[in-house]
Amino acid sequence: YNQGCSITQGAVTCPKLWNDQPLSAGYPDNYYYYVVGPETFYVLLQHSVTAGDVEASSQKLNNDTFKAGYVYVPDDLGQGAQNELCTRQGGLQDPLDGATQASGAPCYYAPIRYYAYDLINAADMLTAAGLTLDASTGGTSTYRYDGLKLNVGVNYFNTWQSLAGGNPFISGRGTIQGKYQGLHYYYKFTEVKDSPVQIKQVFVTDPFAQTRTLISKHGILLQTIVAGSVGQFSALAILLQFTAGVALLATAGTAVNLLATWVMPNKAYYKRFMCQSTDMNAVMRCAGLSDEELEQVLLERNLPRGGDRVQKIITLTADAYAPTSSESNQEIQSSGTRPRPSDVERHLEVMMEQGSRTDGQPLVNPAASS
Repeated sequence: YNQGCSITQGAVTCPKLWNDQPLSAGYPDNYYYYVVGPETFYVLLQHSVTAGDVEASSQKLNNDTFKAGYVYVPDDLGQGAQNELCTRQGGLQDPLDGATQASGAPCYYAPIRYYAYDLINAADMLTAAGLTLDASTGGTSTYRYDGLKLNVGVNYFNTWQSLAGGNPFISGRGTIQGKYQGLHYYYKFTEVKDSPVQIKQVFVTDPFAQTRTLISKHGILLQTIVAGSVGQFSALAILLQFTAGVALLATAGTAVNLLATWVMPNKAYYKRFMCQSTDMNAVMRCAGLSDEELEQVLLERNLPRGGDRVQKIITLTADAYAPTSSESNQEIQSSGTRPRPSDVERHLEVMMEQGSRTDGQPLVNPAASS
């Protein structure tokens, strides 16, 4: 743009106001220049990554640490451009598989490797983003005139199922092992919507600074975004996940119990079944019975007789059965062991040791008196 300085306009707010000069003023017309064949240009990409103990650079590829990358071409929804790109570049359905050719988009294709760089054609880059320079930007202008911004997503991964759209051909969990072990990456190009690119340069040749030439440049601006999933074994991470899971389960159990016993329509029944008491004295007295006696009692009370000895005792106590002390003591004495004294018997033993009764009279041992 050829512009002239106007001092009369905007003198209060701006000391100089530059206006485009018309042809009648003797100035040359404004010119529009386009770069010839920008789609034939190539972009050189070089990058490196550091994640925890993992360090890799695209300068050193195809080793045990860093593998060669790919360009991801998404599905074009039947438009044909992405399908043609996948066919022309020999795209793969899965870069880890390396043998299954894709019949169309989506696919992954290997860029040209030039020393320490990945070499990608500008037209292929735009196609992978679903764009063309001659496409409309929404008005009367095009991307070729307005320019555009492209996000270059460098997606690193060394874990299974980390590819765009998933990894349907090779199953697994955790980090990639075997012949595919190492750090992989792929490029994914996406457009930044409604973001024209413009760079202005000013050249002043007039010694009195009354005229100038303004050059407005438009082009493709690449913005790199690092993404992906890089993992390695960590005992601390496992511990944190385990403790968080235990806390979550405990919280969920408490919430369910509260809902069941205080909110649900059958809360009275839930509370009764959830809070049951067990008479351990009855359990111990049942434990003093022989297997034959347990079977006999179960039969008499018409109770299930399945399970082991412990299950049979639980069945009896659940039916509120408690043998008398004489029944259980008789069995224990026949086996040669001393029965476990009841609370009354222990109280009597203490009173005998003290030699008195509750009424103050001397306590006579019945065995000694007889």
